[in-house]
Amino acid sequence: MKNISIPLLFLFLACSYQIKIKTGDQAYDSKQYAVAQNLYRNEFDQSEDLKIKAYKAFRIGLCYKNVSHFEQALKWFKKAYDLNYGLKALEEYAFALKDNGEYEAAIAAFQELTEELKNTTEFRKEINICKLNMQWKLQKSEFYYKLINWSELNEKSSDYSAVMDTSGVIYFVSDRLQESKSKTSKFAWTGRFFSDIFKFSGNTVSPLPAPVNSADNEGPFCFDSKMKTLYFTRCSNTGESEDYCNIYSSSSTSSGWTEPELMDFGLGVSNQMHPALYKNDSILVLSSDAKNGIGQYDLYISYLRREGWSRAENLGETVNTALDEKFPVWYRDTLFFSSTGHPGMGGLDVFKTYQVENRKWVPPINMKPAINSEADDFGFFVDTSFTRNDSVYLKGLLSSNRAQTDNDEIYSVELRKRAETKQIIPPGKFKWEIVVNIQFVSHEIYKNNTKLKLDSIELIEKVSKNTLNTRGLSNVSLKVLPSDHYTFLASKRNYLNKEFSFNTPDAPVIDHDSTYIINLEVEMLPIRYDQEFILQELYYDFDDWKIRADAVPALEQLRMLLVTNPKIRILLGSHTDCRGDDAYNDILSSKRAQSALNWLVEKGIAIQRLEYKGYGERDPSVECKCEECTEAQHQLNRRTTFRIIPN
Repeated sequence: MKNISIPLLFLFLACSYQIKIKTGDQAYDSKQYAVAQNLYRNEFDQSEDLKIKAYKAFRIGLCYKNVSHFEQALKWFKKAYDLNYGLKALEEYAFALKDNGEYEAAIAAFQELTEELKNTTEFRKEINICKLNMQWKLQKSEFYYKLINWSELNEKSSDYSAVMDTSGVIYFVSDRLQESKSKTSKFAWTGRFFSDIFKFSGNTVSPLPAPVNSADNEGPFCFDSKMKTLYFTRCSNTGESEDYCNIYSSSSTSSGWTEPELMDFGLGVSNQMHPALYKNDSILVLSSDAKNGIGQYDLYISYLRREGWSRAENLGETVNTALDEKFPVWYRDTLFFSSTGHPGMGGLDVFKTYQVENRKWVPPINMKPAINSEADDFGFFVDTSFTRNDSVYLKGLLSSNRAQTDNDEIYSVELRKRAETKQIIPPGKFKWEIVVNIQFVSHEIYKNNTKLKLDSIELIEKVSKNTLNTRGLSNVSLKVLPSDHYTFLASKRNYLNKEFSFNTPDAPVIDHDSTYIINLEVEMLPIRYDQEFILQELYYDFDDWKIRADAVPALEQLRMLLVTNPKIRILLGSHTDCRGDDAYNDILSSKRAQSALNWLVEKGIAIQRLEYKGYGERDPSVECKCEECTEAQHQLNRRTTFRIIPN
């Protein structure tokens, strides 16, 4: 969750307001990440020492990570790693790839970590989680969740943790600017305005009045069953060395809300936040970083007794992990919450659990897509007043920053039954089928025309997300529909991913059963740093380096290879024929290789991923005496190759 999920930790440091911040490190150590980010950027730009720049880039990445700005975090961790900051940068880069949904690239990065480090258990676990996430995205069940961004409610602020009463009024948290708030008063953690609790009724948004909202941060909350008592998070300046979040209660009366009362759950000096009240109003679950917990933030449970609320008990290792469990919400007997510790898609994922005999909790169940995404997903609220109908089985609200903006946003949620897919019948009474035969082979290696057949190919159709594995076979036959366009992604261990497409013809009028056959050969490129591969059909005119029109398809295939394998870098090599002197041919081949590089850059490939080299007339593809070579042989020697090079 961007910017506001982390502020809900509200780990203010009072001393940070007393010390004048001059450096990025000072701001970072004071948890003023918005301030630190800008200071680090200036320090990065001003420094010429590569080690210092690597450190600054890594710290900028951490700043963005701490405010859940995953896209920028990915960029800066990659920059730190490219500047040789080391394996710590690679580790953060791998997790950032996962948090951005780039699971294949994340797998490659985690695999690299397992090869570099002895303790590989964590990274092998992450590889399996990434593979599981890819499977989840492909799965189709009978029911699905439909999410719609609530644009009437969301602003350019962070809006989140929404609940709805029985009359349809929505209450939520937001850091939007109000007339009562100073434009210069911002939360140093994120550089954003302080948050309050708001009410959305009749298309009108209004803040809850004082004393509920204050000059401090008010965060996630819940009501009792009668909507008369509000339990909410507030993070105040206590004057201690650190400021902590606590849970307060306030009651609605004819004269307004009562003065909030601090609730004591017996957890000592700690952050206590995100209250969730069970339907009988006598059980409350909260999130806290209390001492002797299981992880960074754990879920705790407290019971209402005659003498007040009991000391909160940790929900235990079944629910809590070494990382964060937050944002609990009850729905009848089911407890929804978000976690960064249980296997998930990235960021905070929504899970559900419930108690069985002896107050034991069942292992949390990931809600999967579309409730969860690679971003932060939290605050899943189910509307208990909704009555299911034939098309919609459940309604609710969800908070997420999946839109890749700087803000959390509120989504309406509907659980629907998937419509049955109708079979498309070709015109006429006769059967007409299209069968695609796909043969998988290895890419031709330079000076080796052998194409090896490949088995165990994972094949994914990009639109339907259907997947299959060829296992021991090197070819597969698929039945497809007429008048359609198909795009597949092929993958194999130790080979680069390969995307390929084809169109199917219209169904003709026929007088007998017929089968239309399409034969395709798909070349897969092995990941070998010591091999040079031919860029087929990329030839040049004599004494020229311009990209010919008939060479564009070959370069387009190389571009797609780079797009579907975002982690690789390549070296483009160009060769001339034997005509002309050696020095001139060296210059000519260098210009040809650079022309191919320039074409790729113009099509959006980052120049940092590309290098080029001219080989002149050395190392010809066809051996022949120069004066006896045919024009066809000369053209074969005027060619471009490429090889994968280490990052």
